[in-house]
Amino acid sequence: MAWDINANGQVVGTSGLPGKAINVGRAFLYSAGVMQDLGTLGGPSSSSYGISDGGAVVGQALTGALDYTAALWENSGSGYAAYDLSAIVNARVAGGTWAFNTAYGISDDGRYIVAEGSTGMVVLEANAAPVVATPEPATLVLLATGLTAVFSVARRRKGTPM
Repeated sequence: MAWDINANGQVVGTSGLPGKAINVGRAFLYSAGVMQDLGTLGGPSSSSYGISDGGAVVGQALTGALDYTAALWENSGSGYAAYDLSAIVNARVAGGTWAFNTAYGISDDGRYIVAEGSTGMVVLEANAAPVVATPEPATLVLLATGLTAVFSVARRRKGTPM
């Protein structure tokens, strides 16, 4: 399944492995007619969801301990290398305890990554600490407030003759 394409026509997604169980997939990069397995972080499966114009790929991978973690794949010159996004962020933040399980997207210039973890959705900026955290409960409260306002206006209009 393809999830994203960049301006250079490179495609990323998840593909099954021949001879493996149906639920064992691998992150792939399709570029210039060649499909490349991006690998994992020690576990059996991975998925890629976003690609920058520079070719940086984000997604998730199982670790050797079978925990999902957000993953970043970068071209090392001799192929793509997988990195644990949580470990990268925690190395940059003093006392960092960030735990991301999936990275869903990366900006075209590779500067921003959208990831999800124990704090909800977070926007990460390259070479900086996490910049924006949007916990899901707050998002739901905002949505509920907006819907209540819309329904209140519609209800008032329904009772008013045109």
